[in-house]
Amino acid sequence: MKTTHLFFIMAIILATVSCTKNEVIEPASLIDPSLKASACTPSVINYNERDTLEVPVYFFPGCVPEPILVNLYDLTSKGHYNVAGSCRFNDKGNFQIHVTGYGMVTYHAYDAYANLEHHAVGSMTGQGAQINRVFENVTITDLTTGAIYPFQQTIHQVINGNGEIVINEVEFTECE
Repeated sequence: MKTTHLFFIMAIILATVSCTKNEVIEPASLIDPSLKASACTPSVINYNERDTLEVPVYFFPGCVPEPILVNLYDLTSKGHYNVAGSCRFNDKGNFQIHVTGYGMVTYHAYDAYANLEHHAVGSMTGQGAQINRVFENVTITDLTTGAIYPFQQTIHQVINGNGEIVINEVEFTECE
C-alpha cells in the first residue's frame, strides 16, 4: 500500500515540478501489478504517515529560473483507502510536502510548500471506469531575493472500461 501511495505521489510531484499542462497521471491500478487481483478482500485503510528524506536530490522546476539541489524533503500523507469485495476502490487523501534546497546557478536558498488533494475511484483489476481528481497548490520561494513562484493545477480524468482516457481536463495557473 505504501509503495502505491509513493508511486502516486511521485507521479503528482513530477507533474508539479515540471509545470507541464499536458501531464497525464496514469492510474495506479493500471501500473502496479500487485493491485491486479482476481479476488479482493473488503478493507478500509486509514493512513497518516510522515516521511523525511535528507539525501541530495536535483529537481528542475519549470517555474524557477534554475535547477535546485534539494537538501530536505518532508512529506505528510493523510487519507483513507476503501476496497470493496467487487475490487472497486475509493482513495481520498491529502499530501503536504515541504522542500528546501539551493539553486545550482546562484546558490540562492529555496523553500517550497505543496498541498495536493486527490480522490480516485476505480477498479483494482482495471475493469470498469475510473475517475481521478487532483488539486495542487504549490508555492516556491527564493529566500535570498524574496521572489515567489506560485502555481495551481487541477486535474479531472475519466478512464473508461477499455482503459481509454475519455475526459482529461487540466486547469493550470501559470507560474509567475
